[in-house]
Amino acid sequence: MKYILILFFATTAIVVADNHEDCANVALEGTAFAGSVGNGGKPAFAIDGETGDGKCYNSASPNRGHNRLRIALKGAEVGVKYPIESVTVFAYDRQINFARVWADRQMCGEIRASSKNEYEVSCGNVEASVIMIEQVHSGLRVCEVQVWVKKSSLPYVPTLENIALNKPAKQSDRNSKYGPEKANDGNKNKWESGGSCSIIKETQNHKWWSVDLGETTMVNSVVLHGSMSKPKFINAARVYLVGDNGKWQMCGSAKWHPGNPPVYRIPCNDLEGKKVVVYGPPERPLILCEVEVYAAVEEPSETTDE
Repeated sequence: MKYILILFFATTAIVVADNHEDCANVALEGTAFAGSVGNGGKPAFAIDGETGDGKCYNSASPNRGHNRLRIALKGAEVGVKYPIESVTVFAYDRQINFARVWADRQMCGEIRASSKNEYEVSCGNVEASVIMIEQVHSGLRVCEVQVWVKKSSLPYVPTLENIALNKPAKQSDRNSKYGPEKANDGNKNKWESGGSCSIIKETQNHKWWSVDLGETTMVNSVVLHGSMSKPKFINAARVYLVGDNGKWQMCGSAKWHPGNPPVYRIPCNDLEGKKVVVYGPPERPLILCEVEVYAAVEEPSETTDE
């Protein structure tokens, strides 16, 4: 057993030549985000297609801690998963040493710094929606992340629309200065200090937030964005669809996992509803920084001239 453990922790990135002719870099169409940003090093710089040392993501803290850069691949919010062949990370200082590369909850490998500045980690075609670069030993500086998937294995990404955006919203706490419209204004800032989160007080036993979709719609899924500073507060929040006839149908509930960002996709499996209602647990405030409701977009039919 001792030798097995040693082999496990010795898993490292392997520097390889660029041989991705039959692959696509799906990070380019993804969305990058992080818990902290320092020195103007935006997360988006890590997926802008530039591999040089110019524009890079920087964590706010140069010290050890859980510094994480995440890349949600296109369609992640509706459950699309990609068979990840490998991840290439470009980094130009030793802060990258011992950084771990994750595909969803599976660790692909650990980077060992060298003079090459380009590190490729095999993920063995594990299916994932989110790639994470995690550094617990120091700060984190990453200049580019490339996520490789074979072109022949690219998944279908449905055309979906957020039909809750700027629709009429209500919440149980009518005296809150953090009103219901904050949760469907399109701003996904997950810090309460940004002023774009709906907050319903703990003193209310029946905490709810709702949005009127305007018409009965088949709902693919609902995505809840909680607070980065209080991620556990969204745990056990329940999502319901309410039809014109007053019938309630439950889509599911959020399940918080320590270390994960407070973003939860609740599948509704094309149940019909005119209103979406989110109920919070009674023992703590309900903080919703954004609620997205996804439904299929009708593709225009092709017409031919007679």
